[in-house]
Amino acid sequence: MDIIDADNDPDWSDSPVNPATGNLMTEKQRRQKLADALALVRATLKIQGYSLMAENGPPETIDFHQINSTDAVSLRDGFARLTANDWATELRYYQHVAGWEVGTYVQDRPGITRAQMVYGLAGYLLVAIPRDSAYVAPTGPANSIYAIRPGTPPTTPATADGGAWTRTYPNAVVAVNPSDLPATVAMGSAGQVTIAGHGAAIESGGHLLSTG
Repeated sequence: MDIIDADNDPDWSDSPVNPATGNLMTEKQRRQKLADALALVRATLKIQGYSLMAENGPPETIDFHQINSTDAVSLRDGFARLTANDWATELRYYQHVAGWEVGTYVQDRPGITRAQMVYGLAGYLLVAIPRDSAYVAPTGPANSIYAIRPGTPPTTPATADGGAWTRTYPNAVVAVNPSDLPATVAMGSAGQVTIAGHGAAIESGGHLLSTG
């Protein structure tokens, strides 16, 4: 089940009121009330064998209770179109999600280039956790880009390496460079690889998939 957060889009018809106090509800209280409601829904669904995913946002809002009230969370869009500060903000959000062992559900909308497909997939691989994580590709699964088999996501998070971010899987090495300048990183069997700004590379099975 996918829950869409009513984050003032569209706008509220009136100012929400905290039922416990009768006063206008603050943004913090609104997030807490939403988290409480989602936790109740989640508990009922888990009994029936279902998981609950929430579409949250914006990525600047990192709320422990809201994120932990569901089995997995997603934002409005994935990494494919993001660079620099916007990319870093989304990474930071999903790193908190993964650190709290909540599933990461990343989706990139259709209409992107091949390079953006690789970039978006690599971004997801930086934040995936072993359970309740998934990537929704902008094209069908027949695309060769999605034929890689990196293995189970590691429990260790991505790390910064110069201007890039890297992560090692059982069968792959992933690197994303969201900055404007090129970055050189170690990519498994491919050795040292220079990744252009706003680029990414995935080494798996002796093959290098890159945006360049």
